[in-house]
Amino acid sequence: MRPIELVRVINELIIPIMKNLHQTPSIKEEIILLSEETDRNYWANRLGVSSEVLKSAVRATRCITLDQITAYLSQRKKSIGIS
Repeated sequence: MRPIELVRVINELIIPIMKNLHQTPSIKEEIILLSEETDRNYWANRLGVSSEVLKSAVRATRCITLDQITAYLSQRKKSIGIS
């Protein structure tokens, strides 16, 4: 491969891939599991809500990542005026 072709490959293929690596979410996102009662209780206690509220938050967001659930619960508290 000639040097000019190598530069083109780097610019068109490798650099966009490297940029995307920095934009992808962390693989180590915390996942909220609800299938076992002990898991539900752990997450409910950690988030300061009942297990029913936690299940409702998962249903409402259709998501099981901690950041999405905490964002939803924070917004919910603001909308009903709880500090």
